[in-house]
Amino acid sequence: MFKNLLLSAATMFAMAGVAYADPVDIRIGAGPSADEQLWLMKLRPDLTPNQGKVYNYKMTMFRGANERFVAYQAGQLDAGSTAMSAALFAASKDIPLTLVAAETYDESDFFSTDYLTLADSKFSKDNLKGATIGLSGFRTSFELYARVAVQKLGLNPERDVNWLIMPLGNIGMALRAGKIDLGVFPTFYSYVENKTGGVKTAFTAFSISGVREEFDVFFSPDFIAKNREVVRAWASDFRNVSNYLNQHQKEARQAIADSKIIEVDPAVYLQIIPPEIKNPTQNGIPQIETLRKLQDLTVSLGFQPKKVDVDKMIDASLIKP
Repeated sequence: MFKNLLLSAATMFAMAGVAYADPVDIRIGAGPSADEQLWLMKLRPDLTPNQGKVYNYKMTMFRGANERFVAYQAGQLDAGSTAMSAALFAASKDIPLTLVAAETYDESDFFSTDYLTLADSKFSKDNLKGATIGLSGFRTSFELYARVAVQKLGLNPERDVNWLIMPLGNIGMALRAGKIDLGVFPTFYSYVENKTGGVKTAFTAFSISGVREEFDVFFSPDFIAKNREVVRAWASDFRNVSNYLNQHQKEARQAIADSKIIEVDPAVYLQIIPPEIKNPTQNGIPQIETLRKLQDLTVSLGFQPKKVDVDKMIDASLIKP
């Protein structure tokens, strides 16, 4: 009990609305989909009582996970969003990172990563030989589940299919122009293409793998070591924003649409997820069992070159109330 009373001066003053010293900059990389919490932390600072007091929120948008990790390795970011499978690959390449908060996961109608073909295409989950597959980056979750589909057919991903990398916002145009035969479409990108018509789902990430993909926020272990209470304050604000997103879907998404922070038509974005559907994360805590199952999958496919100690990849204590 006595230990619990020994809150750091930074945390106590932040709760009181008093800045005890210069706030610490948090340079964080976000992506073009599934990062509603990170976007809202920038767009609605009123939802983050520690922002501007304990930390300054410096968010940069990136078109793909690869670009975020390049910036992170170059020392330009302290944190960023990532799929768990991409985090595993990074860790297997000895890139240090710690998963701190969970944003959402790919398992249900709430969040479905679609792999689409044209409606009259000969390609399907049962016929992918010779297909050109459009992705936003290599060694991402998007590549992982395409490889699952290819390898399930006994095909060689390096020889029997072709890969074409482009921004997510261009994949729909490439599919309709015949430059690719199959493309990856997360969240609202899938909604836009299905609403436009002329496409069909070959498979989804979950239907082809049976494994839940979780999307998290990672921090540099060195940054955490030097600024543990700062990260804890950020995580508290992240949890506040997640609760707001769950309880006020319409207002939250309206703020995102009005900001034009995403590439999709705001009018279309607002139609995607009804307000009654909640964000299915468990209090923002990254799930260790999900990480273990994903590692089994990625290692079995050769997507991840070596196993890592997954228990060292998550610090759930920072996000727990």
